[in-house]
Amino acid sequence: MSDGFKWQTEVEVVIRNLDGVVTERHTNQIQNPGLNYMAKSLISSTFDMKIRYMGYGPSSSTGDVVCKVLGGAASSGESGRKAITSATSSATGRVFTVCYLAPSEANEKIGELGWFAGSSATATLDSGTLVGRSIGLNRTKTNIESITITRTDILSTG
Repeated sequence: MSDGFKWQTEVEVVIRNLDGVVTERHTNQIQNPGLNYMAKSLISSTFDMKIRYMGYGPSSSTGDVVCKVLGGAASSGESGRKAITSATSSATGRVFTVCYLAPSEANEKIGELGWFAGSSATATLDSGTLVGRSIGLNRTKTNIESITITRTDILSTG
């Protein structure tokens, strides 16, 4: 008998600038809307769970797991959004979602990241279902650096 289902997420942020490579690691918070969204996908043959966009904003508020938007409140703190660069899976139960911010993109304070799924997720801020947030980046990105964000979802039993 299994001890249940686990969904763990790791987020790795790699910042490249003129001085070399700096790697920062942040934990991710799975949101209740993301869990509900996943549960609905199990009972529908046409349900779309694909993570399509990563949003970013200046807030570093922890919020709570019921947040549906960035900023940790009912009103959005999302200041920008980028389409997912690549999504792959390899080992059993692992999905890698990568988003690349070029030197010319997102040159502002970034305190949190969020991943938005479903067919309703578009380039429009606050669209789609927020399936996870990562807070604590607290970095002002400049035009002399790029950032690669890799989100690893690990699905397991026990």
